[in-house]
Amino acid sequence: MLETCARVAAWLRPYTWLLGLIAIGALLAFPAALFLISGETGQFVSLAAITLLLWALTLGAFVRAFATPLQPLSADAGLFTRARAALARLYRRFLAILIGGLLLMVLWFSIRAALLIGDTVDGPATGGARSTAPPVPNPGNTQLR
Repeated sequence: MLETCARVAAWLRPYTWLLGLIAIGALLAFPAALFLISGETGQFVSLAAITLLLWALTLGAFVRAFATPLQPLSADAGLFTRARAALARLYRRFLAILIGGLLLMVLWFSIRAALLIGDTVDGPATGGARSTAPPVPNPGNTQLR
């Protein structure tokens, strides 16, 4: 598990400048959406800015935590060195679980934000999906008879 995290973090490491740029853009877009853009468009921009900021910060934390691989132990390492290496591995496993949970929560938030924007755009009655069924006439309407 730790080796996979280290490989993904090493793959993402050259793109940390892009994550920083996304975070700065989201930090600038959020107050602009609050104070300069009014209506539903401002709400869309602020929700997207928060979502992008969460993705950038979580992925940045992931890269920061796992970009440097653990040092392998030599066969003649002492007890203190082995204990320190075991604690480092335990700490990295804890970070992997914690950051994995954060990534799942950010994914859930992103899906909820997309559904919320979809419901607002398409209308809450359709649940965000456009209906292809013909409209049903109102039985109480006397003009249709």
